[in-house]
Amino acid sequence: MIDYAPFCDKQTAYIKRSAHSWLNVAEGGKRAGKNIINLLAWSACLDKHSDKLHLAAGVSIAAARLNIVDNNGFGLQNIFENRCRFCQYEGRDALRIQTSTGEKIVLISGGGDKASVPKIKGNTYGSVYVTEVNECHEDFVKEVFTRTLTSSDRKLFFDLNPKAPSHWFYDQILGFYDKESASGRIHGYNYEHFTIADNLSLSAKTLKELINTYDKGSIWYQRDIL
Repeated sequence: MIDYAPFCDKQTAYIKRSAHSWLNVAEGGKRAGKNIINLLAWSACLDKHSDKLHLAAGVSIAAARLNIVDNNGFGLQNIFENRCRFCQYEGRDALRIQTSTGEKIVLISGGGDKASVPKIKGNTYGSVYVTEVNECHEDFVKEVFTRTLTSSDRKLFFDLNPKAPSHWFYDQILGFYDKESASGRIHGYNYEHFTIADNLSLSAKTLKELINTYDKGSIWYQRDIL
């Protein structure tokens, strides 16, 4: 069994909202616990989802396996310990997971270039988790949205470290959903910004020591910590 640190109120609220949200985005600084929070939320979704086929993706297959499947002992293979195994599904790397609603197949894919797009075409995915989504190719991310349109319970989970405001992911994805959600035209958008201060596995003393290793006036500090 995984031994989690306590969750802060912000993390708990994000996980609870994900149960009735179709687009879940965890953004923020390094070591903020974004992966772990999204993995818990997505695993709860997988365990109850009625669709069989799902997708785990990152900029590369290796990134998807490291951040989603393994995640330093907090990944899918640990959450579903003794209920999952690696396999090949139609020639693709995958996890076969036994859940409370039947067997799930989670395909593992890279999305770092345009050539990745055809590899996820032809399927409908019940849910998708893309880690470091803004490192992936724009066409791949847009195809992820398309591939989930006919899911019985459409669920997308993204995590990302901040990029420059002009980055295409803000311009074409987050900016749009921020505006449409605020206006009430789109529902089910669950966004939260996390920082290392939300990570309760770190003591106040350790957190202070880590922060003191940065120049607080630098872009590096703003990007990695704030």
